[in-house]
Amino acid sequence: MAANQRFYLHTVGITTSLLASGSILSFSTFDVPQLQNPSQPTSSTLQNVRFLFSRGSHVFPYAAAIAAGAFGALAYMTPEGPDFASIASPREYQNTRSLYWTAAASALSILPYTVFFMLPTANGPLREMVSKQEKGENVSDSAVRDMLDRFAWQNAIRGLLIGAGGVVGLYTALRRIGAEKLVS
Repeated sequence: MAANQRFYLHTVGITTSLLASGSILSFSTFDVPQLQNPSQPTSSTLQNVRFLFSRGSHVFPYAAAIAAGAFGALAYMTPEGPDFASIASPREYQNTRSLYWTAAASALSILPYTVFFMLPTANGPLREMVSKQEKGENVSDSAVRDMLDRFAWQNAIRGLLIGAGGVVGLYTALRRIGAEKLVS
């Protein structure tokens, strides 16, 4: 039963974190360059960024919590101390439990990162630019592009954080599977 639980937890944690990472990174990679296209009006650019960021706020915190919960459960289910891999290869001793906790922390780290780094951008300069446009004031294209560049980099870092959790979780799962085959 525990092997099945570990399999499902691995599947949920790794898949959720890597899919969320890909989705977040695709915004920075594909959407922002399209929004920075000179033929795109500045007014719709700002509205689209706020809309996409808002939609992501309904999905990614849950994805991070699900992935972190799966990795945390795997860490809890892993016995303390040296694991099979450390017995097979003492020079590369790493505690599997610590790696699962690292994966969980990395996946969950997008929440404080978003709150402390991205929300000030989304609620500060972006909101000010939108309100200026709604009042009929002119917002320079260079200011919008600078804000979009900053937002794209912050978003990419957020995608890499949750992606790192998935990669560490995948590495740990594969390492554990390989170690169990060596010992058996």
